[in-house]
Amino acid sequence: MDSSLSSIPTSGVFKSLSDSPPTHCSLNIESFSLLSEFLDGNSSDPEDAYESEEFKAGGYKWKLVIYPRGNKKKKVEDHISVYLQIAGANSLEMGWEVYVDFRLFLLDQNKNIYMVFEDAFTRRNCIHGAKLDVGFDKLVPLDEFHDASHGYLVDDKCVFGAEVFVCKEKRRGMGECISRVKSPKTYKHIWKLRNFSSLTDPYYTSEPFTVEDQKWIIQLYPKGVDQQNRHIGIYLQLVDRKATPPATKVFAELSIRIVHPLCSDLCWSRTDPAKLDVGFDKLVPQDEFHDASHEYLVGFGNDGDGDGGWECSELGNLQQALCLHAHAIQTGFMNNIFVGASLIESYSKCGRIENAVRLFEGMMYKDVVIWSAMIADYGIHGQGREALKVCDDMVKHTAVTPNDVTFTSVLSACSHSGLVVDLGIFSMMLHQYQLKPRPEHYGILVDLLGRTGELDKSMEIVERMPNPAEPHVWGALLGACRIHNNVKLGEVVAKRLLELEPDDAGYYVLLSNIYAMDDKWENVSNLRTSIREKGLKRIFGQSVVEAGSEIHSFAAGDIFHPEFG
Repeated sequence: MDSSLSSIPTSGVFKSLSDSPPTHCSLNIESFSLLSEFLDGNSSDPEDAYESEEFKAGGYKWKLVIYPRGNKKKKVEDHISVYLQIAGANSLEMGWEVYVDFRLFLLDQNKNIYMVFEDAFTRRNCIHGAKLDVGFDKLVPLDEFHDASHGYLVDDKCVFGAEVFVCKEKRRGMGECISRVKSPKTYKHIWKLRNFSSLTDPYYTSEPFTVEDQKWIIQLYPKGVDQQNRHIGIYLQLVDRKATPPATKVFAELSIRIVHPLCSDLCWSRTDPAKLDVGFDKLVPQDEFHDASHEYLVGFGNDGDGDGGWECSELGNLQQALCLHAHAIQTGFMNNIFVGASLIESYSKCGRIENAVRLFEGMMYKDVVIWSAMIADYGIHGQGREALKVCDDMVKHTAVTPNDVTFTSVLSACSHSGLVVDLGIFSMMLHQYQLKPRPEHYGILVDLLGRTGELDKSMEIVERMPNPAEPHVWGALLGACRIHNNVKLGEVVAKRLLELEPDDAGYYVLLSNIYAMDDKWENVSNLRTSIREKGLKRIFGQSVVEAGSEIHSFAAGDIFHPEFG
């Protein structure tokens, strides 16, 4: 119910009260002071204003435009300026005119009633190409607006609204809410790329990661956005914009860095709220990026792509690991996360888990790569409980967030150690950290459950995977069938495997062993005949050992070494 105020209208503004909310647009601002500060700091234009999302009324699109500290273009500094503006004017026919009757609203939160503002002199306002908006330069004095006794701004919250009528037509409108996090947590996401010089695609996209309930990705253009190979381009992009609530704008502050031993910033920016991504077409020139003196491409090999340490870790050469460690200390690379992770892995594969632990504990800066490497190394040595303890320490005592590699390391450690885990770890991945399990996660879980004899549960997981199971997942289940001599399930699994990889002799051998344990020798003979007829050969696993200054490889029962006998 509307009621007029007894005061005579001044400055062309007629005021009244209304119990009913605005029909077409409601704009709820939950942090007015932060919005004002953001607009002041996010633009070099001191007259910058906030524009609401578009709403429909009378067959046209409109938006509210608010100047929290006055429209300085019209020399207003002591009032809030609010306007109703037509949207999409460029799409209208030449010479268009729209006559509107409009009302603006401001909620008195103390009395839960709306103050209504109307043009005191003109009932029908004409909007056209040269005049796109109507409204009030001086809607409310700033001191009155900030005075809590008036109820307009309470706990830094306020509500504006609008109604607009074209040819007496009235339609239901939209609502919008602005919400900002006063003390957001600093989130750090590291994306690691190996063999940078061999990247050939126009751009590469990181795995999605979550910040403040929004999913993001990083897009890297190794040869630049224009593919002219003059600059490195990089963008931060919001994923699945449709999943956000309607009329939502996302404001974010970010820094983009190339990880360096000193972790020095390269760039700083803020998002444009009208865009879905932000970044840099010209993050760094190509010649500067590849210049070894800048140390953007970190490595100890000749190619400068950071492969030297990884080759050492794959080989498991203790002498090389010690030399690499000494070289990293001398050159100041011990703060580099990739070098540190490589050394931790190297020591572990050389059987020196104690060296890996000392290196891990001595590192000042540990990110998710370092923590995951240490968890994986405990798993390689069958120390599953220690791996779980490291993971628990990371989650409870640091700000580091586990990623999909971390969970792979945890599951693998449990598998190597024979520990029994339930599906709670998958629930943690999906719901607590919003990570989508990869095929390797399913493969390790199937192996874990299979080793403990829960073959039916393993089969159920395989069948319920969101995508068809890959061969290594079926292979883990077939191996479990062999351990527990489950011929019936083993035949089903082997059939699926041989459909996927008919030329892998290893699966024939596994099924043959299952038949042999059940004394089905005719089936064993048939399988071995199939292997011979198809000319399949099994690839044997090899072990590597360092003796003196040489590295030797051998297979089980190997008698071909020169010093044998």
